[in-house]
Amino acid sequence: MGKSVQDIFGQEEEETPEIKPGQNKEVIPLGKHVPITASFVESYRDDARYKPQYYFYDPRFKDCDFGAIITGDSMHGEIRHGDYVLCKEIIDKRFIVYGDIYYVISSNGLETCKYVNVDMNDPNNLLLVPKNLKISPSPIPKDIIQKLYKVRGIVRGY
Repeated sequence: MGKSVQDIFGQEEEETPEIKPGQNKEVIPLGKHVPITASFVESYRDDARYKPQYYFYDPRFKDCDFGAIITGDSMHGEIRHGDYVLCKEIIDKRFIVYGDIYYVISSNGLETCKYVNVDMNDPNNLLLVPKNLKISPSPIPKDIIQKLYKVRGIVRGY
């Protein structure tokens, strides 16, 4: 039988020793209640109130900065509602691997997890492409992207 999320992610924060950034790069903080939407819904996040709920250990993802739970179905088939994504911040946004999955935070409040592609109609935009074929791709101006994270891993939530 498969392992539960609790078995995979470890104990809750109260029972886990505090891990400071950079202290152990093989331990990735996971926010159980820090949802990343797999839709195009605008969201509001107060980063100060979110603390890691679990810590995930896997040396394959030691360069990741954090993990978060996915909500929504626009990436269904690749990422399901309730799955965790492990993310690495992209500092230099001039080089993006088109066709890969990224977590995008924009200045207009949009936070989404999508495939990122070139927008053939406008070189100043990127195209956010869902896996779910019932949802259309959406252009996003490059200059409103505040943060860009490469999704390096997906852990099934159930």
